[in-house]
Amino acid sequence: MIGESTVKKIRIYLLRVGFVLAGLLLSYLMTYKISYLPNGYEVISKQKDALLIQSYNAIGAEEKEIRYSPPAEEVWKVDFLIAQIQDQKEALVLWFTSIFLYVS
Repeated sequence: MIGESTVKKIRIYLLRVGFVLAGLLLSYLMTYKISYLPNGYEVISKQKDALLIQSYNAIGAEEKEIRYSPPAEEVWKVDFLIAQIQDQKEALVLWFTSIFLYVS
């Protein structure tokens, strides 16, 4: 049979795993569902050779819309910007998770 100290260690481990999962869930919801992006950007629409981007200020409120139309020889920059904005969201999820875990 499992000893009392082993059960206690398992409970502590499961509690820590629960905090990590809760932090990841809250971070995901804040970044992707609520779109809380402090000093960030979000793609509003993409066309073949143009991009409409929403910028956010330090507290996550909408600031202004930016229309980007690169020259014909630099159309590849549209896809590059979309990838960078997606990477920013992933970094924010990790950053929010670390803050939640530090606080808890």
